[in-house]
Amino acid sequence: MADFAAMSLSMIIAIGQDSAAYAPADLIAGSVEWLIALAATVLLFTGTSSRYYRPEPRPVTPWRGTFGTM
Repeated sequence: MADFAAMSLSMIIAIGQDSAAYAPADLIAGSVEWLIALAATVLLFTGTSSRYYRPEPRPVTPWRGTFGTM
């Protein structure tokens, strides 16, 4: 997810610096890479894959300690 955010920021900066005029092939390659990262991020949050990333519930155990005792 952080990688996708960094790629998005990089693409916004590249477009803002008018890289389409100076390096169109690089911009096209970056756009294709960005689209692949977007697809991977979307697939990561689908229902079928989210069950693998959901944290397992931990059993509730009572706390049996006190603070300040020696």
